[in-house]
Amino acid sequence: APHEWTNTKMYINLLGIALGMEYLHSQQTVQRDLKPLNVFMNDLYEPIISDFGLSKVLLNDKDLSNSIANEGTQSYMAPEQLIADGSFFNLYSSKRADVYSFAISIHHLFTGDAPSIKVKPSIPDDFPKTIGLLIEACWDNSPDMRPPFEIILRMLGHPIFIENLGYELDMERFKEYQKKVVDESFIYDENSLIFE
Repeated sequence: APHEWTNTKMYINLLGIALGMEYLHSQQTVQRDLKPLNVFMNDLYEPIISDFGLSKVLLNDKDLSNSIANEGTQSYMAPEQLIADGSFFNLYSSKRADVYSFAISIHHLFTGDAPSIKVKPSIPDDFPKTIGLLIEACWDNSPDMRPPFEIILRMLGHPIFIENLGYELDMERFKEYQKKVVDESFIYDENSLIFE
């Protein structure tokens, strides 16, 4: 990580990557090779997802159009992709595999530890608690248990999630980034118990 890397910049990257992935999925597009090397940063250390060489636009949940499961970087792949042996994935499964890759990528981003193909990383004791819980949900071995990016975004913007990180964020900088990139429906309304 760069020496200018702060907890706030890491959290902004976490939010920005989730936001980019939610947008792709809302457009029926799966990334299929999400990893830190495919996330660039601008001068403010804000993320930009890149390398869509393996991405697929799928027309519906049953569209299997050349979506071979085990294409991508193996150490960031969901277990069901690794054992798929060239079979095809539908849109739902591909989206949930992207969520798994997101978890591995975020773990790498926060710890600096590159993943292994054979062993899922562990969450260090000093890891931000709520982010650790989110990662564990996102890399669940059962694809059906992994939250979609829409839910992940709602969690990341929720004050209770942020308050329980275990470290302080520069909330002014975070809210500035959030207003710039996040659809208002994902921003927590403190006058209500639900999201608008």
